Amino acid sequence: MTWPSEVSSDSAMNDADMEVILVLGVTGETALVRLPDTGEEPWPLASLPQGVQPGDRVGVTVEGGTQEVTLLPRLDGLIA
Repeated sequence: MTWPSEVSSDSAMNDADMEVILVLGVTGETALVRLPDTGEEPWPLASLPQGVQPGDRVGVTVEGGTQEVTLLPRLDGLIA
C-alpha cells in the first residue's frame, strides 16, 4: 500500500498529470478510495481535501515531489 505522503515524482505519474480517485467511504480518520487502476486502498483523511464525502472525485497531481489534491465537481446534473 502506498500512502499519499510516500508518492514521489519518480512514480508512474508524470509531473503535473492529474489522476482521479473516487472516495468510496469515510470511517473515522480514513477514507477508502478507488484508484485509477480500479484498486481500492485506505487513505488518511488528512491527505484529502477537507470535507470529502463518499462519491466525491478528487484530482491528485504530483509536482516536484509534492502531492496536491483538488476536490472535483460532482457530475450530477450535467447534460451530455
